[in-house]
Parts: sequence; structure tokens; C-alpha cells
Amino acid sequence: MISIVDDDDFVRESLRDLIESLGYEVATFESVESFLDAPYLRETSCLITDLQMPGLSGLDLQSRLIADGHCIPVVFVTGFPDEKFRVRAMSAGAVGFLSSSRPPYFWASGLPRPQRFQTQRLSATPPLGPAFRAPV
Repeated sequence: MISIVDDDDFVRESLRDLIESLGYEVATFESVESFLDAPYLRETSCLITDLQMPGLSGLDLQSRLIADGHCIPVVFVTGFPDEKFRVRAMSAGAVGFLSSSRPPYFWASGLPRPQRFQTQRLSATPPLGPAFRAPV
């Protein structure tokens, strides 16, 4: 399952529609807190999250997942593609950092087939390497 966390209803639902049309199972959440409270964490094989949201940010979510030992591929989608945030996200193991100004088909072109995603527990090794990367 691909989980989408974004506080913008339009972006969240548009991404859901696009990704479902490609054959993926999708769950959507309006905040980091609602995602963490939902029973879908173990089922999430890829996370697409906004960078900046009220409350906890996408970077906060990525840090929390890593601290809790969850190795879920994370793709950031943001309207504010600041280089310092991109470097921080990618250094922590994000597999993508996309500008929401890109057309939706651009985002979808980088998604691997659903069976390629795996959720793993972190060991002593660093977070995921690049499953897919797309330019900002």
C-alpha cells in the first residue's frame, strides 16, 4: 500500500486518484499525526508526503519512522523545493524529492511496480538506497 500524507485536500485526492489509476492500493491522511494513529503503518510499502504541514512536518515523519526502526521508502512532494530540505531528506534516505509544480505524470513515471516495494526493519545498515530518484 502507498500512503499519502498531505494537508491539502486537492493535492492528496489528486495523488490518490493518479496512483490508484496505476493499480496501487492507496491510503490518504491529512496529517502526520493521523497517519501515525492509523493502523496502516505496517502495510505501508511507500510513503508520499508533503514537506511542510501544520503540526509535524514530512521531515519530522521521516525522522520518526527511522527512529522507530521502520524502513519505508519516502517520497517528498513540496511546493517549496528548498535545497537545504532536499539535502536533509535525501541524506536521511528519501527516495524522491519532487516539486508539486511538476505535472502529475512526471511523478508517476518514477514509481516502480507495486511488488518492488518492501517494508523492512532497520538494522545497522543505513536507510534505503535509491529505489528511484527524480530531479527536482
